Amino acid sequence: MGNCQATDAAAAAIQLPDGRVERLYWPTSAEEVMKSHPGYYVALVTFSISGDGAASDVSSGDAPPVRFTRVRLLKHKEMLLIGQVYRLITSQGSPNELRF
Repeated sequence: MGNCQATDAAAAAIQLPDGRVERLYWPTSAEEVMKSHPGYYVALVTFSISGDGAASDVSSGDAPPVRFTRVRLLKHKEMLLIGQVYRLITSQGSPNELRF
């Protein structure tokens, strides 16, 4: 048996600037998170893969699927959704900060 637990999926995960992950198990607004971490904005991070999701056939010459990472800053009144991944981003924002 694995270590997968349903409670892990029933939380909003926030990646802190130092690399730690904070999990929230209750409804929280972006404003509350920003108050507890002054100088940072909350960003929603989504990942997607181009194509239909099937494994590409190298012999057919198809290009391999491309992985996209999308980062969207939240407004202060937006609620963090359970099961989503968020990241704290500074207002100064260095290029290294957006590497995943």
